[in-house]
Amino acid sequence: MYDPPSVARIVETGVSWLKNLQADVILMDMQYAPALFRDKDGKPDYGREKDARNLVSMISAVAGRAEVNVFQRFALMEHWVTTDRISWTDLIGADGLHQTEFATGCVTEALKAAITVRVGPVPGALPPMM
Repeated sequence: MYDPPSVARIVETGVSWLKNLQADVILMDMQYAPALFRDKDGKPDYGREKDARNLVSMISAVAGRAEVNVFQRFALMEHWVTTDRISWTDLIGADGLHQTEFATGCVTEALKAAITVRVGPVPGALPPMM
């Protein structure tokens, strides 16, 4: 288990270090995964779900205070599962937490598209995957 406020403070420290380097920063919140919503026996655990959703909000707040963008992976993946009906097994590995290669590829393409909308295409970049 983790403590959302402690994690948010660690993220805030990391963002501060990066901003001191004058680096471009995009935060990405966590993946939407069954392990975030279930206890060790696999039963729904609404306390864990509340913690996960609180941490997503805290990461967004950190980004706002630091004036950096946040890529909302959690919301994107939640949409894939709840609206697009993509199966958990396509998105999350057998451990119930870590993304599959398929999900990583999809998240990568979504992030690339979001960056392209903001800054335009990068010269010499590979064309979009079909």
